[in-house]
Amino acid sequence: MSEELLFVLRTLAAVLLYAFLGGLFYLLWRDYRAAAAQAAQKERPRAGSWW
Repeated sequence: MSEELLFVLRTLAAVLLYAFLGGLFYLLWRDYRAAAAQAAQKERPRAGSWW
């Protein structure tokens, strides 16, 4: 009985760890895309502007 319980707990811990890491990666990727888009928008010259 305890072996099955340990297996279930270890599997649950692994699933929770992967879910946490996946969420963290998603948040970092979203923040990176937003920062890259903001930086690209700053570098883009405005229409009609010479400098």
